[in-house]
Amino acid sequence: MSPALLREIGWHMTSGAAPNVNDRIIDEFELKVRRRMKDEGLSTMPRGAHPHHHGIVTAELRVPGDVRPDLQKGLFAKNGTYPAYVRFSNAATEGFPDAGIRRHDGAPDARGMAIKVMGVPGAKLLDDEQHTQDVVLVNAPVFIARSPEHFLEFMALRRAMVAASPATLPALQREMVQKFPLVLQLRTVIRDPLTQLYWSQTPYALGSGLIVKYLAQPRILDTVALTPAEAKGNPDPDYLRAAMARTLRGEVVFDIKVQRRLDHMPIDDPTVEWKESESPFVSVATLVIPSQAFMSPAQMAFAEHASFNPWHSLEAHRPLGRINQSRRDVYIEMLKRRHTTNGVVASEPTGTNDF
Repeated sequence: MSPALLREIGWHMTSGAAPNVNDRIIDEFELKVRRRMKDEGLSTMPRGAHPHHHGIVTAELRVPGDVRPDLQKGLFAKNGTYPAYVRFSNAATEGFPDAGIRRHDGAPDARGMAIKVMGVPGAKLLDDEQHTQDVVLVNAPVFIARSPEHFLEFMALRRAMVAASPATLPALQREMVQKFPLVLQLRTVIRDPLTQLYWSQTPYALGSGLIVKYLAQPRILDTVALTPAEAKGNPDPDYLRAAMARTLRGEVVFDIKVQRRLDHMPIDDPTVEWKESESPFVSVATLVIPSQAFMSPAQMAFAEHASFNPWHSLEAHRPLGRINQSRRDVYIEMLKRRHTTNGVVASEPTGTNDF
């Protein structure tokens, strides 16, 4: 990175959450997944974040030769085609308790899109995968918390809400909305994961002189949201998986775009949206998902065990900010615990013979 950029963002790269904050976040995730294992009688440990997947699909990331010159950095430096996997998920395991439905895709929630690009040359920031570049996205432009400490408070409040009695729950719900108003923006009901916009929420370096956020924009966009009542009437709790299967009777294409940071846009507060009217997103690649079936037992198991971490990355795409710094440590530790509990031996995906 350039000296000027290092001076500006250096502390964002090295001064993540205090270790005890990361440890407490890990403890909260551990409590969350252990409680779910007990309540649902699970014999394996689920993910702490985005535990319910709709499926993982094969794809190609295609970088054209005409990327704007100032954006030709890292993976986008020259034209090429890379194999990829894309996992679509719900952020939580929400349902409709009033109707006795433990989990349902129609419950308001955030939705995730995690991309793993393979065959990427160059040294990586983590050493457990040597040839991958991960991009982790959510269908909202902002994150719910401004800092690791703020996110820890969110997790503790969520835990209190789960354990609350009917008499105490309303007060905790009001507290949640007051302290974390973006929760309402992130909790939506969608019709198809393949027709949504997905943002990185947090910023990343782009080469030695730029800071960007990412956007995956589908060529076919569905902006019509369902109401919870409409979705609740669907008898299939996995209707988003079924919607993906229908849509993938044909090809699906996402444009991968970056948004350059302007001087007044915060690096270290992902609750603040970088306005597209001030800095438009610019296309740097296309993600092509061919027509396919994806629900074989082996592929569904791969979707369960595959790991995604924004620190599976080239230096040119280094994650920035304290939330990203905390993610690195929390994701690594929770993956280690999950794989150890489940007896899974981690291996780097290659795009061939992974399932």
